[in-house]
Amino acid sequence: MISDTSAAVQFAYDDMIRRMPVEERLRRMMALSDLARAAAWAGAERVEGHNGRAAVLQRFFRQMYGDSFHIPPELLARARAMDTSGTDDE
Repeated sequence: MISDTSAAVQFAYDDMIRRMPVEERLRRMMALSDLARAAAWAGAERVEGHNGRAAVLQRFFRQMYGDSFHIPPELLARARAMDTSGTDDE
């Protein structure tokens, strides 16, 4: 793997993470996960938003979990129903 970080800086960072309480490491990991999910959702909306909620959901799940992830048909049906009803609280 190519890295632009020196070995000394990487060691210091890794040591800082190791010394961090487990709860703080978990909090930071969850925050990063939330950020990745928000970015994936925003990208899915940007690319597929004009095709409706079902298309956005499909793109989002494909980006997050890969092509083999199966979206339950009832979830897609609810998304399509929301598109036709014009509401978000179906």
